[in-house]
Amino acid sequence: MYYDQKVNMHYGKVDLGTTILDALRASGKDSNHLHLDDLEPIDQLHIRGKAATLDLLRRVPLSAGMNVLDVGGGMGGTARLFAASRGCHVTVLDLTAEYCRVGEMLTKRTGLSDLILFKHGNALDLPFSHDAFDAIWTQHASLNIADKARFYQEISRVLKPGGHFTFFDIVAGPVQPVHFPVPWATDSALSFLIYPETLRELLVNTKFKEVSWRDCSAEALNWFRDASQGKSSSTLGPQILFGSTFKEMFLNVFANLNEERILVIEGVFERGT
Repeated sequence: MYYDQKVNMHYGKVDLGTTILDALRASGKDSNHLHLDDLEPIDQLHIRGKAATLDLLRRVPLSAGMNVLDVGGGMGGTARLFAASRGCHVTVLDLTAEYCRVGEMLTKRTGLSDLILFKHGNALDLPFSHDAFDAIWTQHASLNIADKARFYQEISRVLKPGGHFTFFDIVAGPVQPVHFPVPWATDSALSFLIYPETLRELLVNTKFKEVSWRDCSAEALNWFRDASQGKSSSTLGPQILFGSTFKEMFLNVFANLNEERILVIEGVFERGT
């Protein structure tokens, strides 16, 4: 429970939904009838944003009617993209209760509630039956999870044989330690990065077969360079979630990448029988 509380305190800003709706109205959006583009500044909060999601989506055979689980899916931005573009049924699981509540509200206002379900829960004890999903997806979801072995065992348990586990994640680089604060942790107490070779070994030991593996660190670093030179007047963005410390967090992730304290990896793995 202490861990759950720490995660919720880090991510779960009080009355986040009202803050987001106010920002949408301030930018001239109809907050009762939202389009996916309206929400993009907060829907794709991982490195490289929507472009990273679309790049990885091209590598995964998702189609209409498939049951997909997005572990650590936050407010459902990626789930809404899948539902709208591929017609998938997506379950979003997140440990932050406020993200689930706000995600349901935003999904309703985009007209996608019939395809998306939010579930508040812990990734180390997934509240689903064996072989429940055709595909499982995570983006920057393992960063706060210490017990990686159990995490991947749970993913394997609820994924159908032959189903694909797809991830886009930050891992430990050859230079340590990491500069804090960063978006996933204010200090090392909530940050659990592993080395890429350890991640690969864990997945192979959990009945997964590698389909693709790509180090995206160079692309991520270029994205940070471009983003650091741009100026946005939008009231909708990561600062809504992280407040005044977001600028420092952004610069630290940039520095961590540049100094090879972190790496960015994407992978697609197939569950064996």
